[in-house]
Amino acid sequence: MKRAELVFERPEGTFAHEPPEVRGRGRDDVRLLVTRPDGHHHARFDDLPQFLREGDLLVVNESAAIPASLPAQGRVGSILLNLCTRFRSDLWIAEPRWSAGKPGPLPVEPDEVLRIGSATVRLLAPYPGIPRLWFASADRPFESLIAKHGGPIHYGYTDAWPMDTYQTLFSRVPGSAEMPSAARPINSAGEASSALACARVRV
Repeated sequence: MKRAELVFERPEGTFAHEPPEVRGRGRDDVRLLVTRPDGHHHARFDDLPQFLREGDLLVVNESAAIPASLPAQGRVGSILLNLCTRFRSDLWIAEPRWSAGKPGPLPVEPDEVLRIGSATVRLLAPYPGIPRLWFASADRPFESLIAKHGGPIHYGYTDAWPMDTYQTLFSRVPGSAEMPSAARPINSAGEASSALACARVRV
């Protein structure tokens, strides 16, 4: 696949600026794009059962979102350190950003030191091939920094919402730096969930 094939126009009017609950709607009151061998289909999420057959297997992500965006202070000023991938409790791949709406790469260097509260975080080296990502180590477990200072990772075109907003019906084990959003519209009381049950779809 060529990178050019992944570039497409994204009209700002189609961005999800807020959860549908803010407008008094249900979680399942969102648009749905379905890709099948016969092409793309624009639908609503409660149309999902129309695209499934009895016996289909619905695979869901049980990982719960964590507050992985950490406010940090460094040589370049106040930034966000968004955690991406955990290697061990004190070593993650992370993305230093100016803000939620302004990514990098930032003018940081290997061994650059950041402060998050009373903790020291060191940017060890950039991730090979992706200069905006860095290996980051801390003088204490990142889990303690997440618990004390963390907020949700979110895009610049929307505000940060309470962490419950970023969880799904299937969230079990904390671990996703960003919301596993594909399952967010599925809710225990919505019409879509009832229809899935009637269709005997295996989850």
